[in-house]
Amino acid sequence: TCGVLTLGNTGGTNTFISASAASIINAHSVTITGAAGTIVDLNDLTFNLTAESDWDDSSFLGTWTALTSGIINVNGTTTPTLDTNHTLYDLNLADTVVLNIVASSVLTVRNVDIGPSDNTTELITGDIDATISGTLTGAGKLTASGITTGHTLDLNGDVTVNEVISPASAGTFTVAGNWNVANYGNTGSTLVFDGVNTDLTSTGEDLGNIEISKAAPGNILELQDTYTSTGSITI
Repeated sequence: TCGVLTLGNTGGTNTFISASAASIINAHSVTITGAAGTIVDLNDLTFNLTAESDWDDSSFLGTWTALTSGIINVNGTTTPTLDTNHTLYDLNLADTVVLNIVASSVLTVRNVDIGPSDNTTELITGDIDATISGTLTGAGKLTASGITTGHTLDLNGDVTVNEVISPASAGTFTVAGNWNVANYGNTGSTLVFDGVNTDLTSTGEDLGNIEISKAAPGNILELQDTYTSTGSITI
């Protein structure tokens, strides 16, 4: 348990962050740096961030070990930020947290949960590439309107978060899993469904332009309720 935690290594070829068993680190903020050749392994580590709740691994230049576990819990409500260029595992926001992803980041993460019960909880992206390979859940909101030309929001698992604000018209937005979002704010991008045999529950929301982009004949996007749109459907 600590306040500001900075973990760095200026040289060498050994692993300088790792855990031999499931471990918890409590901190106000975490910064990870390291020179080329150094190794970080965040498997089995849970980071509980409080107060300022900043995370920064953007200056780490070494080897980032592939993750099969690991959690970042963001609990602070001051001005939390996430600045990352490395693959993370699970990212959880406590209720009422508003987490901003720094514009220089590349977000790659497995599961994201945006608040268990409070709809003011929010994850805000800058103009970045963001990939969520697992599920996007929670009572809060994903705001991706900062994503514009040349950048993509790619959601590869089921999307059941309460609210999504789409990328801007020049951004790319793809979804491979089932879609069940209570509130949708379309800021211009086409919503592209590129998964296999997925369900679309629009909950009466206008999804704007959608495209069904399937890898093989026979794959199906199945409507689960009445679909209404002022946009176009491209198949």
